[in-house]
Amino acid sequence: MTAERIYTPITDASAWKGEILQNSREWLTQVTAQNIADMERALADVRARGLSDEQITQDDFPLPSLAARLATLAQEIENGRGFVLLRGLPVQRWGLEDATTIYWGMSCHIGLPVSQNRKGARKMLVRDAGLSPTALEVRGPQTNAKLYYHSDYSDIVGLMCMHPSKSGGISRICSSLAIYNTLLAAGQRDLIDAFYDGFPFDRKGEEAPGLSPVAERPIPMLGYHQGRLSFRYFPGWSEPATKRTGKPWSVVQKAALDEVNRLSNLPEYYLDMQFQVGDVQYLNNYSVLHSRTDFVDFDEPERKRVLVRLWLRAYLGRELTPEFDELFGPFPTRDGIPQ
Repeated sequence: MTAERIYTPITDASAWKGEILQNSREWLTQVTAQNIADMERALADVRARGLSDEQITQDDFPLPSLAARLATLAQEIENGRGFVLLRGLPVQRWGLEDATTIYWGMSCHIGLPVSQNRKGARKMLVRDAGLSPTALEVRGPQTNAKLYYHSDYSDIVGLMCMHPSKSGGISRICSSLAIYNTLLAAGQRDLIDAFYDGFPFDRKGEEAPGLSPVAERPIPMLGYHQGRLSFRYFPGWSEPATKRTGKPWSVVQKAALDEVNRLSNLPEYYLDMQFQVGDVQYLNNYSVLHSRTDFVDFDEPERKRVLVRLWLRAYLGRELTPEFDELFGPFPTRDGIPQ
């Protein structure tokens, strides 16, 4: 059965332009002293109970002064602009271990942390490991190189900044649905269909046993299901598949990727966020693309750039078309159970 497709513009808040939001702070939430006190109280309780981060649920981490705001932010992530930023967590006072626990507990008010790789890791440090960004199975967050626009393989991606870089490392985001609207308005239905039809996909060593390193079928980047259009973007996982198989993108596939790359790098489309210590960013992977400029780190190991990444299954999350959902075999990005 052919998946349903639409060719009508998206008119809600998810199709935003960066030039409009760049000078706004409506997407920014400043945490308060009371919020921080609630976080520290919840931290002390889970420590006293001996709970590991992976055992903590929303009920284990009550945040009386912040819970209602987090519920509003969860709505904004799924049904609004698709992104939010919280600012002001005193993470350096807490240290990495306690800050990560608090970040985990707070995130549990928005979604369920899920696995990010075949090993079942549900927390990941984003820092330069000195690896080559061109190696087939190296993932971009392990380098200091520029990251091109992409989506992650969860409903929501969260990033907490422990230490920013010496320079660079700007988080740059744009609305994938605003780009879809532009393609539609320009009459570029062939490019839209290329995203519906799908692209080759390299699993980069994350596949289940017995599966090919390259997906057996083209993987869609655009999907319409139950009244929701979702547009995720993964050229960094598609290009290695063309190299591994020796089968390049088609002319229309390359044109589609080139046009998204061109539009997303126009200042009118993107929004820049320079992470500060204690910032927490949440992005909806079905409506927001994210990238990062390259960065220069401090020489001292204790000052090097460190972010903590979580992938979340949104409590308010949409259903996905079956062609959209699983990419790695039984890879636990949706059910939250590490395997």
